[in-house]
Amino acid sequence: MKIKILILFTLVAVLSSLLRFGNRENNLSVLSDSDFYLDMAQVFVGQKAEFNHYFLTGAAHHYNRPLLPFCAGLLGHYVLNNNYRAAFSIINILAAVFIAYLFFLIVNSFYPLIKYSWFPSLLFLTAFSQMDWGYHILTETIGLAFAFGTCYLVYNLICQIERKGLESNKNYLYYKDWRLYLNIFLLFIIQVLSFLTRETALFVFVFLAYITVKRRLYRWEYLPLVVLLFSVFIIAKIPHSIYSQIYNTHIPKISFVFSALINPKYILDSLVKLGLAFNISWLIFIPAIYYLKKGKLENVHEFIIGWTLAALGYIAAGYLHNSTLTYGYPLRMFFSLFPLFYLFVIEFFEKKFSPSKIVYILSLFFIFHVSISVFGVLLDSGSVTVHTIYNIFSVF
Repeated sequence: MKIKILILFTLVAVLSSLLRFGNRENNLSVLSDSDFYLDMAQVFVGQKAEFNHYFLTGAAHHYNRPLLPFCAGLLGHYVLNNNYRAAFSIINILAAVFIAYLFFLIVNSFYPLIKYSWFPSLLFLTAFSQMDWGYHILTETIGLAFAFGTCYLVYNLICQIERKGLESNKNYLYYKDWRLYLNIFLLFIIQVLSFLTRETALFVFVFLAYITVKRRLYRWEYLPLVVLLFSVFIIAKIPHSIYSQIYNTHIPKISFVFSALINPKYILDSLVKLGLAFNISWLIFIPAIYYLKKGKLENVHEFIIGWTLAALGYIAAGYLHNSTLTYGYPLRMFFSLFPLFYLFVIEFFEKKFSPSKIVYILSLFFIFHVSISVFGVLLDSGSVTVHTIYNIFSVF
């Protein structure tokens, strides 16, 4: 069953990527963020001697995210005959499939009463945000993949250790167990890669802080573990800091003008983009909140809450920083809330409709959801489908 689900997600991700496969962020603009990543990819495989100084001066924070362009450079140069654009999309498709499959496992594990646990992942793969920006030359999808995976591994590790403590009927942990340190070392490697991918690497700090408070891990028997995990995640920043020093890149400082934050135009711009990020899911999300308060939906699992808090911090940082920019809030940052939104959608449908109607309702909702996403991509002035089709066939 799980293999079939994985195949389904892969097919949906590939089909969802067709409209923007290999595209720059905005194909009709002279310069876009994607050009910075293409420049990096060529430098990393030796086709260019150094980064474009003009690009680096104006967009150093993009150059602070080297993992995706490094991998795309290797794949594009050695496998795809220098087709770097296709390489970026292929890696992002794999990252999207990983997120979708992990999301499926999370819903299955934490919400066993939900029958159609694969449906939220289908919504993720076909969302406007994912179809328009997730499958081409940007780092959002792979950044979310690393953050989502890291949070899941941390949560699993904590649950396993607590379970062992209960099974042994002792109030202390077996810190001499080598498997614990192996797991922490693997988390260290993954977090190093996460920092090299995008600022979404910071999600795990907010997530771990919430889980620590929620599960009372500040107690003496668990405190050394929490301190160790936080220390490992902080140390994992060192390779990225070394890279930043070598290439003179940096994370943009959050600077804001208070008047811009309360500017009605900026607030309206952000609200409209939040709506676009999840299109018709809002029609379900709002009544689902009411159902949750009435006790007709299950309580939100602590994993989803921890991730949502991290996502809100990420969104808030983007809101503060982008208030001073002319293009307003970047819609795709809102999409990090996808677990909460899509979980509420499926749970609401299953609670509201009878088994005889649910398949019809989900099918209809999915058709509308995909149609809005496709229509939105086609309306995007930066979408050039002819060039996209050329990039797809050039892979083969």
